[in-house]
Amino acid sequence: MKNLNRFLMMLALVGGLTACNDQLNVVNPNNQTTYDFGESETELQEAVIACYNRIRLEGSFARVGYTMDAVRGDEVWNSSQQWYLEYDNLNS
Repeated sequence: MKNLNRFLMMLALVGGLTACNDQLNVVNPNNQTTYDFGESETELQEAVIACYNRIRLEGSFARVGYTMDAVRGDEVWNSSQQWYLEYDNLNS
């Protein structure tokens, strides 16, 4: 009985250590991956539109956002005496 328990324990230990270690890599056919995206012209246009969509919106990185960023440096200046002049009327 003692040898049987040792044998079963060794069998379980060897079976546990030699279990398969392959990972399940299943690709979802309903979603695009980075490997197959951008193969056609329309997909590349979609990618460019997605990149520039946030820049186009007012209040983000559009005209006002760029000017707000450029005001910090020497690229934009106010040529009048109105310090409260709107960002759209600044000289660049």
